Amino acid sequence: MRHAALVRCADDAKCLSQRSAKLGVDRIVGGSLRKRGTSYRVALVHADAKTGERLSGLEREIPIASRRLQKD
Repeated sequence: MRHAALVRCADDAKCLSQRSAKLGVDRIVGGSLRKRGTSYRVALVHADAKTGERLSGLEREIPIASRRLQKD
């Protein structure tokens, strides 16, 4: 399996599920980090690898040079 296929899924639970089928895992975590203007957007998803159901996740906008990364 090529890791690039999973990387392209970012925080898309269904995509992660489909592309991780050969791994034989029950759950998978994916995410992305993008710069947007004066902040970073962090998105994570925890998904059921067999059904693609999103079990949990988070999205945050974090100002660049923020100490908030250390607090959360």
